[in-house]
Amino acid sequence: MSHLTSVTRSELENRSDARLWALIDYLTERNGCIDDPGLQKIWLTWRYDCQVQNGGHLQYFHNMDTTDVPKTISALLEVGAEKHAEILKSCFARSGAVNRVRSLEEYSEMAAERSFTEDSDYYALKPSMFDILQAFYAKDLESWVAVEA
Repeated sequence: MSHLTSVTRSELENRSDARLWALIDYLTERNGCIDDPGLQKIWLTWRYDCQVQNGGHLQYFHNMDTTDVPKTISALLEVGAEKHAEILKSCFARSGAVNRVRSLEEYSEMAAERSFTEDSDYYALKPSMFDILQAFYAKDLESWVAVEA
């Protein structure tokens, strides 16, 4: 497999996580439209974590729908994020339909009624999703992300 993207040697020297950030940028540019199962797992878990970190599980269900939740739970388990998966399972079981709203005011009203108490548990999880992905995909990152001079 040829490299998908690259970082400079100085970027990698300054940030040990530069490869993962470069890969996330690559996947974001493609909106997760990739065939490789490993990359799909990274995309699903990263997208989930970003949405929850930015606004909780309600935001995740609102913005992403629930179509990919079973695949996301599976991906979380495969990368070793069991606690993350348990929380998603719990929230998903109670999520019901989350209708798209047309304004921030409507979202605020919905959030007042439907927020998930598990969000604070999720925020406290250690290691972080980023750290889990970095460790789980350490070898793959070397083949996916080249280091240039």
